[in-house]
Amino acid sequence: MRKNAIRKCFRYVQKLSAPPDKVFPLLCPTREYEWIGLWSCDLIYSDSGFAEPGCIFRTDFMSDHGPLVWVISSYEKNEAIGFTRTSGDYVILHTITLIDGGDEGTDAVVDMIYTALTEKGGDFITSLTPEAFEEEQSTLERLLNHYLLHGSMLRSIEDSEMECED
Repeated sequence: MRKNAIRKCFRYVQKLSAPPDKVFPLLCPTREYEWIGLWSCDLIYSDSGFAEPGCIFRTDFMSDHGPLVWVISSYEKNEAIGFTRTSGDYVILHTITLIDGGDEGTDAVVDMIYTALTEKGGDFITSLTPEAFEEEQSTLERLLNHYLLHGSMLRSIEDSEMECED
């Protein structure tokens, strides 16, 4: 008898202070070095050296419990980008859809669907919480907004919190 694997879905809407044509190019494994201080990846395949359909790269962050291979599985310039990410123990279907808000900037709708491939992956997915996902996404939102507004990387989240108090 077939049994579905463990799966969790998360959504977060980032409020970004620029139009989609300024945000979209930054959703790239190469360009993320400009605005995410801890970003690190190995670019495995890309004709242009930037995000494009079929681009493949690898990350290895402690929070992911091992290396992840990312494949850009959908790419609609200035509208949406989709990544299929796998560790061997789980798969993440990760999409970012940009909604133009005119003078209000851009809403970036971040959806992640985690599906276990192994028991270890199931244990990892079971441990994921909406609060941790929201914290990670709000941190990325602050980092990206700082870059969009100032053209430079935020040195620390404490800097971001101080800026918000002004």
